[in-house]
Amino acid sequence: MKRFLTILLVATTLISMFAVVGFSTYATDAYDTVVSGDYSYVAINARDIKIVGYSGNVTNLEIPEKLGSYHVTYIDDFALIDSTFETVTIPKSVVSIGADVFAGCENLVEVTILNTNCEIFDNEYTIPENVSIKGYENSTASAYAEKYEKTFVSLGEYVKPTTAPPIQTLPTTEPTKPSETEASGDQVAPSENEASGDQVSPSEPPEKVLGDVDFDGEVTIIDATAVQLHVAGIIIMDDEHLLMGDTDKDGETSILDATAIQMFVANLITEF
Repeated sequence: MKRFLTILLVATTLISMFAVVGFSTYATDAYDTVVSGDYSYVAINARDIKIVGYSGNVTNLEIPEKLGSYHVTYIDDFALIDSTFETVTIPKSVVSIGADVFAGCENLVEVTILNTNCEIFDNEYTIPENVSIKGYENSTASAYAEKYEKTFVSLGEYVKPTTAPPIQTLPTTEPTKPSETEASGDQVAPSENEASGDQVSPSEPPEKVLGDVDFDGEVTIIDATAVQLHVAGIIIMDDEHLLMGDTDKDGETSILDATAIQMFVANLITEF
């Protein structure tokens, strides 16, 4: 009996120690909340933030893509709770909308989601009843609306913006004078490439970077989210994009690859 009591006392002491250590670690790792205008946010890493609160009173809210130098990438659970706006536009930079974001938003009639791959917390009440959803065709917004039989307003097919072509200079109306060589009838000697018959090779496209799943030239949290959505079966990526998402090169693009990309973005690792 005495031995049993001794063992019980030791076990209780150890449990208490682990509880204290666990609480201390959590308190140390907690993010600091920052207020910027009407928004409260926490920094996820050196580039991205998560909105955790809103105190404004506009009728038509347009959440910005950036607050200061940070990219707005997440809307946290309950972040916009009890707000008075009637419409809200969530920018394409946002990759995830948390649970009960619009709880208590009694005036809300329309939510616009501009990121075609934005993850919406999978619950019927994430976007309240009788609130219409505006978004692109074949997007996560349209899939959510269809699943929970909500009104969907289409923005059409999403067209990825392209770089505008250079402005062409119109020729002048005044005729140009022939050069001295043309006037004399002399022939212009061909260049070295022309004389040898060599062709000038066109510039090669930029090399694809491992982890850059959306091929925008940089590895961001959006690439990690794309892998997560593919693993969850919400989107389907082709082989070329999957190859860039397979960061551990094991032949399969998995949740481990998404985690590796997140760690790379957070500067916890420097290479794959």
